[in-house]
Amino acid sequence: MNRAYRSASYRDSANGIVCAGNWIVDIVHSIDHWPKKNDLARISDATLGIGGGAANVTTNLAELSPDLSLFPVGCIGHDDYGRFVLEHLKRLNVGMDHLVQLPDVETAHTHVMNVVGESRTFFYAGGANDKFSQAHVDIASLARHQPKLFYLGYIMLLEQMDLLRADGRTSAAEILGQARENGMITCVDLVSAAHAEYSKIVAASAPYIDYLVLNETEAARATGIENSPDMKGSLSKAGRTLIASGVNEAVVIHIPGVAMWADANGDEFWVTAAPIAENEIISPVGAGDAFCSGILFGIHEGLGPERTMKLAHTLAAANLKVPTANGGIPHKDELPALIGGPIATNTNTK
Repeated sequence: MNRAYRSASYRDSANGIVCAGNWIVDIVHSIDHWPKKNDLARISDATLGIGGGAANVTTNLAELSPDLSLFPVGCIGHDDYGRFVLEHLKRLNVGMDHLVQLPDVETAHTHVMNVVGESRTFFYAGGANDKFSQAHVDIASLARHQPKLFYLGYIMLLEQMDLLRADGRTSAAEILGQARENGMITCVDLVSAAHAEYSKIVAASAPYIDYLVLNETEAARATGIENSPDMKGSLSKAGRTLIASGVNEAVVIHIPGVAMWADANGDEFWVTAAPIAENEIISPVGAGDAFCSGILFGIHEGLGPERTMKLAHTLAAANLKVPTANGGIPHKDELPALIGGPIATNTNTK
């Protein structure tokens, strides 16, 4: 498939990341076990935190690199949860000009049930995220800041953006196309939601995605390629399939402990994460977004595939040690020893 054209307005000096998509308040409950129907489980702890793709990468990147220009984009409500989001961004010293407060709509929120040492289950109320549409993304205004990357997360959890039109297009595809026309590198993250049109929705955006980040479940749903005991073989096949569908630069698929970077030139890179003791893991909530944050920063700074994935693994491991969907992220000055070398400064990755 022919790759979508990127405008010549792209500048090597571009700097900063647009973080568009889901803004959620997570109420993370630690429970002693997952109950059977009509049974009872005890909550040992409940923590309020920020969640959602755009919210988590904004938070992680602000902690990683406080001098990085960040542009949050999305919708929240005029409610207590919305105020919680605004106070959170104020503490991070991140601008809120492109975050829209909608009247008479609640801020999206999720009750996360986390069994320590096992997995987590999400009960999600879409609220303002379900109203987020093209009308809330002012590409021309964002482009005036000359950001280098445009991140959208999550496709498959943005009701208006994911809606398939009669021509097979989606609003997400339109927005990503506009971002590319204005010179931005587009990066997309998916979510593991069940949807009958999963593969079609992803395919609609593929030609306008430069870098696609996803896990093994999302890769299977996006391509129809089931994960096999030979996980490396199935992930490699899924990555090549997504590149063939139109993804312009690279597909990054992560599973616990391992990540693969498959690029449009036919090359593959595999990086294994350093082991982490089970007793250090408090919650897996947000680890995928921490990984994606590392991918975004690595692309922005021109670290190359292997060092970028080392960084992504490092941030994911740091997030596993905290109870909420973000936090624990090291400052970039701590990274050279962790990822094997100094960080470049805004190198052109094209």
